[in-house]
Order: sequence, then structure tokens, then C-alpha cells
Amino acid sequence: MGLVQFGSILGDPELNSDVVADWSSFEERFGRHLPDDYKEFVSAYGPCEIFGDLWIWHPRADVLNLEGAMDRVLAEADFMRSQFPETYPYSLHPAPNGLIPVAESQAGANIYLAPPGSIRDTWTIAVDWKPSWSLYDYGFSEFLLRALNDELDDAFFDESILEEVTVPCRMVGNIA
Repeated sequence: MGLVQFGSILGDPELNSDVVADWSSFEERFGRHLPDDYKEFVSAYGPCEIFGDLWIWHPRADVLNLEGAMDRVLAEADFMRSQFPETYPYSLHPAPNGLIPVAESQAGANIYLAPPGSIRDTWTIAVDWKPSWSLYDYGFSEFLLRALNDELDDAFFDESILEEVTVPCRMVGNIA
């Protein structure tokens, strides 16, 4: 699934899609390669806010920084798991095959990449709606496209937000 399908919904990407520059250092520090479709989307659309509700993090961003956001979300999850273990049925990064947080909604839902071997044999998506979870047998791009087209079992974007927003995808901050 390519980026072309997002253009009619989100507009043209604002960045140069330099996947190597964006991801090589992060993946080296992180110790794992992330799925290509996710990296291509993030490298094209950057650290962005989609329909004023979903924040996509970027590894070289000054505001929606992937590493900083991951650290925050994982620390919050560790605390919540210590208080309410039943609300976190999956292992999270840095556990082997742990879920990797990559985005969050204004309402507090976290989107995770689920590595092969964690839930399925391929990269999939898990969403922590707090306190429930949803699993999607799609990669990042297909999940996001289905969410944007309201084709998921759970409505991801509030219809009233979709009607009010004039810029469907806006870059937030800068790339270092």
C-alpha cells in the first residue's frame, strides 16, 4: 500500500520522504527495524496531527518526537500495569516482541505496532482504548487508511471533528 491513497484524504505530504535519514539512527539505537509502510508514511507526512485528533510521532521531530513520546507512553503504561495489571494483556517494548507505541489520539488512545511474534506472524496494529484493546490484522498504512475511511469496527475519528477540521493533516513542529 503506497502513499498515493492518502493524498486524496490528507493532502500532499509535506516532507521529502527521506526514510534512510529519518530512521537509520533511531533503528540503530532502538535495536529493531520497523515496518516499511509505517516509516514511509511518517517520513512523508512527518510529525503530524490528523483531523485535529491523532498525533503521529517522528524520530527527528522537535515536538512530536517518537523516542520521547514512546518513553512517556511506556512509563505511563508501566505505572498503570502496576496498578491495574488486567488492563495490559500484552507485553510492551522493550520486552521481546513487545508492542511499540507510535501514535496517540487526543482522547488518550495509544496506537501500537505489534511486531511479528507478539500477536500474529506479521506486523499488525493494537489500539489501547483505555481500558479495552482492539487488534487489527493490518499493517500501519492499511489501518490508518481504514480509520480515515471509517472502515474499522470501532470508529476512530469522531464525525463532528471530521466536519469541523479544514486542514486534515498538518505538520507539527520541525525536523532536526
